[in-house]
Amino acid sequence: MEQAFEDFNSKALKLVLPDPKRTAVLKTYVSIEMRFPEGLDGKTVLNGLTQYAIECERQQIARDLQVIVQNRLRELDTQLETARVDYAAKKDARIAELGEAIVIARSLGLKRPSTPSSLGQAGIESAGNVMRTEVNSQQIPLYFMGTDALEAEQQALRKRTSDDFADPRVAEIRKEQMLLEKKPRRAGSASS
Repeated sequence: MEQAFEDFNSKALKLVLPDPKRTAVLKTYVSIEMRFPEGLDGKTVLNGLTQYAIECERQQIARDLQVIVQNRLRELDTQLETARVDYAAKKDARIAELGEAIVIARSLGLKRPSTPSSLGQAGIESAGNVMRTEVNSQQIPLYFMGTDALEAEQQALRKRTSDDFADPRVAEIRKEQMLLEKKPRRAGSASS
């Protein structure tokens, strides 16, 4: 049986590739020629063999693509989880920072936003309406926002149930996941 197939393969089938020296070839192609005895429907045999080879390649490509998609989805899941953990850590740190600033603002009696110079003016009465402007090249400590603003921000962070919207990379990862999870349409089979 193997000898008969080898004879058939070496004598009856011929693979014809385009001439690499010809530059006028617009499309690449592969041609298969088959010699067959009289009485055998060679066209049907050759077309069946071609369809079988095409279908085998389609299945292999589909399996390879599925592996690639699954690997990419796992990678995106990991990136998403990393982004969430990173955001949660930043949120916890921010709440701790707000807690410390609230304690300091309370001890200084700062209920509303203030500036370092106005803190120094505490207890000094002024005649009439006074407007102050302060230009400072240093970052003013957080506690100068006052307890009202700080506590409001702290409460908002604690009540947040989903942090996905806060990080733009999370939205990008979700979009990639949705695109990959859609099943690609399978190309229709060509008829012989």
